[in-house]
Amino acid sequence: MSQSPPSLQGSLFTLLTLKVPYDFQESLPGYLEQHIGTNPQFFVGQGVVLDIDEATTLRSGSQVTHLVGILRHYKLFPIGTVGGTPEQQQLFRGQNMPSVGAAQSNRKPVESASGQRAATRTKIVSTPVRGGTQVYAQGADLVVLSSVGAGAEVIADGNIHVYGTLRGRALAGAMGDGAARIFCRSLEAELVSVAGNYITADQIDGAYQQQMVQIHLEGERLIIDKI
Repeated sequence: MSQSPPSLQGSLFTLLTLKVPYDFQESLPGYLEQHIGTNPQFFVGQGVVLDIDEATTLRSGSQVTHLVGILRHYKLFPIGTVGGTPEQQQLFRGQNMPSVGAAQSNRKPVESASGQRAATRTKIVSTPVRGGTQVYAQGADLVVLSSVGAGAEVIADGNIHVYGTLRGRALAGAMGDGAARIFCRSLEAELVSVAGNYITADQIDGAYQQQMVQIHLEGERLIIDKI
């Protein structure tokens, strides 16, 4: 039986990013209980990247241990950090969590010289996106001419358009573009997200289920409007 040799390859994985707040020891447990404790089926076993840019009170190894313990209580697995100071990054490396890049939470859409949002490329998928499949439109809008099945995931750095039923997960503005939107002919999604702000199926008002809608961001709140 022939065997393939070891190889290093680039791959795309979807990871949660958690912004660690200034008062994380007090506020984070309550936040996780509200957003994850009530929806464990979506998050158990997920890898998490920690955005520590605002966690300026995090200055010791014991605080890192405490933070990791909070996350693991909710079955989340922190795997690295973005942002923070070199000293903070060293604390996390002591727990085998590397720095994976600069924080992206403050990125803005690219604008042209006229001040208008620059046109993006478009990735078009003409067949159904079936469960267990992930489609990513890097640096582009994503247009799905059919439906997105339960358990599937569609991701775009720009907008997402689904001309059929949207089940599964849809994550627009994946690199922090708060102006991105999600459009679909029939909303039955497990999770929708714009620029890292998300809601799950049980948080979507029944008035919008199986309706043609658009989803956009106002501040840090997702808004769903019928079309």
